[in-house]
Amino acid sequence: MGIMGLGIVASGCREQPLVMSAPLLSTAPIAPIKQKPPFRPGESQAWSVRIRGVTVGRFELVAAADGSAVVVDARFHPNRFARKWGRFSALASSRFDPSGQLVEAAEDVMMGKIKQHSENHSRQGTRSQIHSPLSLLGAVRHVAIGQALRSLEVEIAGTRYQATFAVAIAERLESKSVRRLDLELRSFEAPEHVTAQISLWIVNDSSASVARFDIRVASTRVIATSIYHQLPAVAFP
Repeated sequence: MGIMGLGIVASGCREQPLVMSAPLLSTAPIAPIKQKPPFRPGESQAWSVRIRGVTVGRFELVAAADGSAVVVDARFHPNRFARKWGRFSALASSRFDPSGQLVEAAEDVMMGKIKQHSENHSRQGTRSQIHSPLSLLGAVRHVAIGQALRSLEVEIAGTRYQATFAVAIAERLESKSVRRLDLELRSFEAPEHVTAQISLWIVNDSSASVARFDIRVASTRVIATSIYHQLPAVAFP
C-alpha cells in the first residue's frame, strides 16, 4: 500500500476517529487528473518512516513496464526496532494501462498473526474511478499551485474513503521549492468523522518527487521523508 495506507493501518484508525466540524472546501480551479501513467517505468523512490518521532523503517516504491502497462510495487521494510513490536509488513501493487487508467490493485498487510488481502478492480469506463493509494499518489503529483483536485474515492486495505483536497500552495522545504497539498480522508461508513489528515510536499520541478508526507490519525503522527528519488531518462511531460 502507499504511505497513506501504511499510516492509516499502523495507527489503528478505525478505533480512533478524528472529529472535525467540516470537510476541506475549495473554490480554486479543479485540477485535471493526468491521463498518462502517473509513474514512469524505471522510476523508484524511498522514504524514511517515523511514527511518533521514532524511525520504524523504510518505504520503497518501484515502477516497471509490463508490456504496454506500468506496474507500481510498494513495500514497507520495518527496521530492527520496529520488529520488536511484533510482525508487521505491508505491500501493494497497482497496474496502469497506457492511458494512465488504474486497471487493478492489490494490498497485503500482516499485523502479528492477522493477515489481510484486498483487491481493487477499477471500474473502467465509469465516471467514478476507485483509486488505490498508489494511483491517488500518482494523481496528486501533478496538481499545480493554486489548484485543487476534486473529491476522489480511494480504497485502502478493503475500506473505501472519500478524499477531499485543499488548494495546493507554494512553500519552501529545506532548500527546495515545493507544492504543499493537504487532504482529508473520511470513510463511507462514518462520513461525519475525519479518519486521517494528510499533507504532502511535492518538489516543484519536472521530477514531481514527493519530498515528505505528514499523516495524522487521532493521536498518532506518521512522517515520511524522501531518502532518494530516481527517474528514468525521460522526464515527466
